[in-house]
Amino acid sequence: MVGKWAKKGCLKVAEHIEEYVEECLTCLAFPESHQRRIRTTNGFERLNQEIKRRTRAVRIFPNREACLQLMSALCQEHSDSGLRGGRQSSARSTGHQGSDAQRVAP
Repeated sequence: MVGKWAKKGCLKVAEHIEEYVEECLTCLAFPESHQRRIRTTNGFERLNQEIKRRTRAVRIFPNREACLQLMSALCQEHSDSGLRGGRQSSARSTGHQGSDAQRVAP
């Protein structure tokens, strides 16, 4: 595997794999059903995109606690959807039809 990356001209990748092979394959120690979520950063990227989208919609928070409340709700929602194994939006999963700004208000 290291030779394959080295042939492609990705010497730093090849060196990293060779030096940290155990860390790179740690996800394989978990059950197969967990491996996909552990080995990728897709969940974190999706959460960051959702945080960016929601904070842009609100634009100005009345105080720090309101921002923290929104971030906490998004993290909880992300965690719950991961436990359910689905990708439902909060409006569908909670039945909430209001705007984000109404949800954040203290």
